Amino acid sequence: MGNFSKLGAIAMAFALSVMFMTPTTVKAYQAHDYSHGTTSVIDSNVTTVKVSGSAPCYDAAGKYDKDARSKASINAWLAATQKGIATVGSAYNYYTYFGVTNPTTSEDEYTYFSLNEAYRCSSTSDTTGSGKDLTVNVYLTFTKTEYKNSITGEKSYSSKDLTGSTKYVGDNSIPTKATVYTGDYESIYVYLGSGNVNIKHLKSSNKKAVQVKSFVEETIRTSSYYDIHKDSQGYYYEPDRGADKVYVSGPDVKVNRSRSVIMLRVFGKKTGKSVISFDIVNTEGVKTGSAKITVVSNTSKPIDKITLGGKSLDQGDTVGTADSNYIYNKKNVNTYYRYTTMKNGKLKVTPNKDYKLVRIQVGHLEKYKYDSSTDPEFGDTNYTTSDVTKTDRTHIETTSSHKADLNGDGDYDDVVNGISESSVLYRYKTVKNNSKIKLSKTPQYTKETSSNSTTYSNSNASENSYYSRTDNSKGGCLAAPTSIRITLYNKITKDYEYVQYVVWKKIK
Repeated sequence: MGNFSKLGAIAMAFALSVMFMTPTTVKAYQAHDYSHGTTSVIDSNVTTVKVSGSAPCYDAAGKYDKDARSKASINAWLAATQKGIATVGSAYNYYTYFGVTNPTTSEDEYTYFSLNEAYRCSSTSDTTGSGKDLTVNVYLTFTKTEYKNSITGEKSYSSKDLTGSTKYVGDNSIPTKATVYTGDYESIYVYLGSGNVNIKHLKSSNKKAVQVKSFVEETIRTSSYYDIHKDSQGYYYEPDRGADKVYVSGPDVKVNRSRSVIMLRVFGKKTGKSVISFDIVNTEGVKTGSAKITVVSNTSKPIDKITLGGKSLDQGDTVGTADSNYIYNKKNVNTYYRYTTMKNGKLKVTPNKDYKLVRIQVGHLEKYKYDSSTDPEFGDTNYTTSDVTKTDRTHIETTSSHKADLNGDGDYDDVVNGISESSVLYRYKTVKNNSKIKLSKTPQYTKETSSNSTTYSNSNASENSYYSRTDNSKGGCLAAPTSIRITLYNKITKDYEYVQYVVWKKIK
């Protein structure tokens, strides 16, 4: 639960800095009022099914059965066929297979299983019992992900079938076009996989218009390889991310599971166009391919004009100035104490000529409460015996990021209207352009109380101990945020982007 304490401290420090830091007197770079980046309009809904199978490790005569694990696996997969997740396949169409020795012929006989194409499978195993009663158990977890374009309503079990989905070549996701505002920078993410971990020979064909640098944000190097399966279309593997299936030439192909995330930082020096090129290299440093990204530098910002109650949410880009109609008036972003006393107002968004308005979402923070007494493991640290009483309790109330079941299906595995259930900060509602919205009164804070104690019987009373801690950042919050998240379609790159404004309202 320490993460909530850390978030609470950050939230309190941020809230205090927003309200109390003195204005800067240096006319530095005037930062944007918004955050901006690429986004996905593809939602996902994950369904999980678990089955198991068992087999004794010793036969009736007390002889160890070397095929026990295979038999347990077959039983688990047969249970999956009863649920319609898998079918008994053949050597020409299978996901997995298991061999069991025929005692009469002493030859291995194989049982093949095909997996419903909508599902993916992971497995674990253990043994229970002891001696001649030892049993091996195999547990299969099947997940089915249904993808949905949250704008058009299209649905598919294959994300690549939907418009607006991220395009992959093999297991690599590399955009072909990008835009950057002249005088500013953008981050372009390149996702490499299937053993590819880095790029080399990064170049910009027009450095006067666009400059570029690269940063490796994450690298996973491993000696493991993908499992190769077979279906009616041929042999394939399922990458850790990206394409639903990647087909290969045969069952003996080795595909390494190493992967990485590369961030390209592009700077728009002046209006113009440049082609960013680079080579892709694998874990051995060997070139496996190359890529090109066309970057356009221009002065077309995603949002041409945005107002709330007639007041502009964007102060503009000129250093040291602010629009007289700016919602924070003379409190520009460089003063660190922006707020408005406005309660509500009509929100009007006008996109620039190179962008199409797709969706407007308005988000408010919500309270999340946690009490350790409801945790299934509460009894492990809270109990009383004849010798000792132990307590360990935590209560948290926070508006910071937390898990939330947005679609009410009982898990936190889905993406709903572009928001991941595993990390929910704002609760969003979609609104129409030029509609009236209400600003939130709920600030970002954390209140946490935790305590633990150990109380022994009288003979050991000298070893009694007690500890408690209380964190409360709520009292330091003088402004509440409302998030305005706008989804746009970039007509140049043919991709979706988002722009987010956070409006701070003064509260008591």
